[in-house]
Amino acid sequence: MPIDFSDGVLRSFTLTAPNGVDPIDADTTPSYAITKPDMTAGTAPAVQHGGVGDYYVVYPSVMAGLHREVLTASVGGIPVVIRRSFIVETVDGGGFIDTDEAIQHLAAAGIIVTPDELDWLRWLCMVASDAVEKDLNRIISPRIITRTVDGGTSAIVLPGTVQSVTTVVEDGIALTAGTDYTFSSAVGILYRGGQQSARRWCGGRQNITITYVAGDQSPPLVARAVGMTIVARSWQMSRQMPHPSMDDVDAALQTVAAGSRTPSETYIAYRNLRQLAIA
Repeated sequence: MPIDFSDGVLRSFTLTAPNGVDPIDADTTPSYAITKPDMTAGTAPAVQHGGVGDYYVVYPSVMAGLHREVLTASVGGIPVVIRRSFIVETVDGGGFIDTDEAIQHLAAAGIIVTPDELDWLRWLCMVASDAVEKDLNRIISPRIITRTVDGGTSAIVLPGTVQSVTTVVEDGIALTAGTDYTFSSAVGILYRGGQQSARRWCGGRQNITITYVAGDQSPPLVARAVGMTIVARSWQMSRQMPHPSMDDVDAALQTVAAGSRTPSETYIAYRNLRQLAIA
């Protein structure tokens, strides 16, 4: 299930007797340690005791990415170490496919209703959104991007669809839009200077930091359609209910890219979007 940034993460551990079945308490309260994605130690929360053999912690996530955790205990004088991991999603990891429209696409109204099922469907929507974005090499779901680039040029190209430029810092000094820099949304180029005063970015390595909003205000309908096809196929596979008439999404995308046959209208449109993004 997806774990959102800043959420309290509930991590449960069960200790069992040597038969591997019956729960059993530790000799003393186990210890818990966690390593954050940047490989520094996280602040370990206190280990709580639920039922027999049941221990848990609630970790307040402060960083997105892969976390590694270790529960160390002693059961009947025998050391027990449980090593696991979990991933905290980025703030902008919501994707551009909504669970409600995915349920409608699946014709699953009144069927996918439990919190666990809805959370899993939300995860599949995030995966499908990421798959389409990676295939198109294009940011679709709006998010805040921070890029640091070299100076010494008259123009800096910002890839993808850029909605707006928030801040620009040159050699540690914040610049003013309109006078210090000008952004052309039509071509995605950030110019130094105003409209009537062309200048060059100050020379240096990694001395220009730009924060901007990238993505589509209205995600392309065909990208959403392909994304929901991926969600549908993934849902069927994860629930071990294959749908024999459902398109193989990977094969379909490869076919579209290769142009080896005449695909459906949806995939023709998606192919055109794909070629536009790569060009």
